[in-house]
Amino acid sequence: MAAALRRRGFHALGIDLSILLLAHEPRVPAVAGDMCCLPFPDTTFGWVLNFFTSFGYFERERQNFRVLEEIVRVLRPGGRFLIDFLNRDRVLAELKPREQQEVAGRQVEIERWFDAATQRINKRIRLAVTGRARRTYLESVRAYTREEVTIGLRWAGLEVDSLFGNFHGDPFDRDSERLILVGHRPR
Repeated sequence: MAAALRRRGFHALGIDLSILLLAHEPRVPAVAGDMCCLPFPDTTFGWVLNFFTSFGYFERERQNFRVLEEIVRVLRPGGRFLIDFLNRDRVLAELKPREQQEVAGRQVEIERWFDAATQRINKRIRLAVTGRARRTYLESVRAYTREEVTIGLRWAGLEVDSLFGNFHGDPFDRDSERLILVGHRPR
């Protein structure tokens, strides 16, 4: 995403926990870092963007909300934020429990489920390549409602100005593709 922003003339800096992902093309100015403890001084940025449902991955609520506190910390007063999150209602309505596919000679099995006790959407991915050991990956994200995210942002010290349902700027509703929140840090 930082590369796309830079192509449009913005001074964007990427951050990721994975050094391997940071090494992939296109290379842009980026740092390795944890969202819960951003490696930047207070009030460094005029904008903070959090794309692709990066919020909600931690198992403990406190860790997830620590991410919001860090956004507040690194934003200048009056600074703006964008958080791109899944639309819980749509994801749960369209949750496909199982699928199999072949990708680049690999057999891929995907299993998805919602855990009502933890309010998490889980995905187990199994990769099978002939002659190699089978690998399994688990992804899990807290499926926050629009209200929960908005309250969490306010609790952290941020105000939501607009909600969008996609990157075309359509209003958010129950059937929207995404939940995109745009707002500011009060002065």
